Amino acid sequence: MQLFAQSLLLCRLPPLVTTLFSNLIGFGALLPFLVASLPQVAYSPRLASWLLLFVTAVVMHGIVTLIWNSQLQKVGAAKAAMFSNLEPFIAMLFGFFLLAKPITAVQLFGAVLIIAGVTLTTTSKEPRDQHELSSFPTGGK
Repeated sequence: MQLFAQSLLLCRLPPLVTTLFSNLIGFGALLPFLVASLPQVAYSPRLASWLLLFVTAVVMHGIVTLIWNSQLQKVGAAKAAMFSNLEPFIAMLFGFFLLAKPITAVQLFGAVLIIAGVTLTTTSKEPRDQHELSSFPTGGK
């Protein structure tokens, strides 16, 4: 749903504006939950923690989302949606290499399914004409 809305916005607005609006809408939607959880939140006084939060927010969310929105115009929503399925696979790899989190058999099986699905959908050839889209007759003679 979000991908479809972004592709519609990108037809009318530049990627930077679309990224800004999508982030503001997401922030506004999550703000009530933040306010509700404030009494239970423990804050870290360490500068390194705040720098990591800032870098994660700006680089990993802001810049990556901006790149995503600019490329969405070129490849279209359907193909971009296929690549968004790689996110859990990439998270599993980062967990393994950066956090030394072991990979389970179920995760490995899921990774194979994700890679196979994305590979099949992005490398398959599209039908050349309308007759190949359906095996049913169209009623014409």
